[in-house]
Amino acid sequence: MRPSELRTTAAVLRSLIGLDAEEMRALLGCSLNTIKSLESGRLKLSAAMAAKMAAATGVSEDWLLSGDPRKLPTTPTGHPYTTEAFVQRMAHRQFHEESGKTPRSVRSLHLAGRLASILSRTAGNPGYELALYKAGRMVDELAAEFEEDPTTAAHPEKAISEMQLLLRSYQAERAELLGAMDAETMKKEKELERAQAAFLAGRDKLLRLTQAENTRQAGRQRQHERAEPADPAESRYRELLDEKREREAKAEAAAAGSSAPPARHALLPAGAVEKEKSSKRAHKP
Repeated sequence: MRPSELRTTAAVLRSLIGLDAEEMRALLGCSLNTIKSLESGRLKLSAAMAAKMAAATGVSEDWLLSGDPRKLPTTPTGHPYTTEAFVQRMAHRQFHEESGKTPRSVRSLHLAGRLASILSRTAGNPGYELALYKAGRMVDELAAEFEEDPTTAAHPEKAISEMQLLLRSYQAERAELLGAMDAETMKKEKELERAQAAFLAGRDKLLRLTQAENTRQAGRQRQHERAEPADPAESRYRELLDEKREREAKAEAAAAGSSAPPARHALLPAGAVEKEKSSKRAHKP
């Protein structure tokens, strides 16, 4: 980025730590347009965004809010802010973000395993020599910065012994972690069982209360119906309805009787019936 473009402290900060705009956006968790607007001055740097930048990079929040890109950036303690300060800040963040998830021995073994895997995959081809040289240079730089044990550097057996100690430490931490996980799992399962038991008890109680209330309401309804006086109009209507049904029944019975076939004597001429009766009496012994 050209000096003429460093119009804001946000622009100076990104140029100093060597990140591109996309990397800065990912670091701060904002949009790319926000980064560009802050660096160009179109968007004023707020106190909240300055605090986020300071927490992510380790630069002084006061320097960011000063708005003067000509001032030298500093750390919160007042020391000059450099690329090394940013690297230390990133290492600090990564360590503390992962410390609650992965044991320290696991992270150490992971790095050692990655290095061993790279050397193993390149063994037997021309890249092995270059990989071994670069790995050695990297280890030498770390040893110079963090004071490696001289005996470990001089004796490969010592380095292997250190790896074995690291592996045993990993196994112990892993067992402790699994034990803690099992204990936490059992605790959560018991809490879940208690919550389920409380839910079922509450549900049963609610059902009993509902049934009791329904029973009380039904009883009150029956009492209300018995206590309520009969409506005279309704009573008279029922009487008339019963009378109508009785008349209809009689009419149907009368209609059925009139449709029966006439008796034999009804078909004889007048006087013939008496003559027939006299004849029957004369023939009786």
